[in-house]
Amino acid sequence: MQIIDAMVLVVDVTRGLQAQTAECLVVGEVAARRMVVALNKSDLLPAADRERGLKKARRRIAGTLDMTRFAGARMVATAAKPGGGGELAMGAGGEAEGLAELREALLEVVPCEPRPTGGPFLFSFDHCFAVKGQGTVLTGVCAAPRAPAAAAAAAAAFGAAHPAASAAAMALQSAAGQWGRER
Repeated sequence: MQIIDAMVLVVDVTRGLQAQTAECLVVGEVAARRMVVALNKSDLLPAADRERGLKKARRRIAGTLDMTRFAGARMVATAAKPGGGGELAMGAGGEAEGLAELREALLEVVPCEPRPTGGPFLFSFDHCFAVKGQGTVLTGVCAAPRAPAAAAAAAAAFGAAHPAASAAAMALQSAAGQWGRER
């Protein structure tokens, strides 16, 4: 059973491919079969040259991806925090851009294969860390994407016992039923 259906490679379009990007590609080659590239911070490219800058970035990234199993992966321009995420930019940014197209791209590459729904909910936590000004991030692998109600209750109990992870527990509660309904 493959536990990763697809990966999203987020590239800062103002910086291009970095060492960590290559590391992510190596992990992706082992763990995933499909990928979508999010060309993030596209709003920071000069408006007059934005399309040319995106075309150049797509060409460079495609050249790298051509040497991997992800050749031909769809690339979507995004701006998660238009105007930048620093304190000076607070209030200057608008709504995130390109996320609907990114979601659409992911839905195209994620297979609609039946999933086992019986058995215990299985989520392996691997990291928990704070991001200043953003909250707590809890990462891991959900091996059973549809969790029974008991798993959502267990996630809530975990969140109550470990306040730093309560947001993640709420996300697990929500994800327990969302995935199947949206597909």
